[in-house]
Amino acid sequence: VLSRSIFEPLADRTPNAIVVTTLGILLLLSEASRIAADTHDLWLPPMLAQPIIFANGANFNATLTLIQLLDCGIVVATIVLASWAFARSSFGRRWRAVSDDPKAAAMCGVDVRAVFRHAVLAGGLCAALAGVLAGLYYGNISFGSGLVYGLKILFVTAVGGYLSPLRAALGAAAFGMAESLWAGYFPVEWRDAWMYLLLVAMLVLIGAGRDQSKIV
Repeated sequence: VLSRSIFEPLADRTPNAIVVTTLGILLLLSEASRIAADTHDLWLPPMLAQPIIFANGANFNATLTLIQLLDCGIVVATIVLASWAFARSSFGRRWRAVSDDPKAAAMCGVDVRAVFRHAVLAGGLCAALAGVLAGLYYGNISFGSGLVYGLKILFVTAVGGYLSPLRAALGAAAFGMAESLWAGYFPVEWRDAWMYLLLVAMLVLIGAGRDQSKIV
């Protein structure tokens, strides 16, 4: 329904138009979930929280919990599967063709609308999987959590591009590492503000570089 009524009319414009529209959909769904939950947070009991020590020293232990390892394994498997599908499968070839030039792909017999709808469906399934994994790890995903994740994903996607799941995943991993380092060395209450500022600066610099290359 979202693909046919909202996203497809924007498909002929810039990709950023669709990304920004997903943010509006996110706000609508967040408010709907808030109303459904009666503005209450629902918490899960701790699960698979047993720590596994990978390294230790005199004053510290480097650990991961079972749920963290499970989440990481599922995420890595999903990224590998998506990268393989986009690189080797017939859908991946059609998807790349539509991403590069939808009009030329349509002239070659590719059903552009079907590819677009399948891409929206696949993106929704990945988002749902990410929400489930985050909920299992943190014990809670409230109605307001999606806005924070959505803003970060919007900027990371705009900076990293839209054509490579692996490159987008590496960009997100780098962003997460930067957040962790900030939390370890600087005031955590300023973390999100500085991370958003960094993403905006990168987006402006990358956009300026692309414009300069077009002029050249």
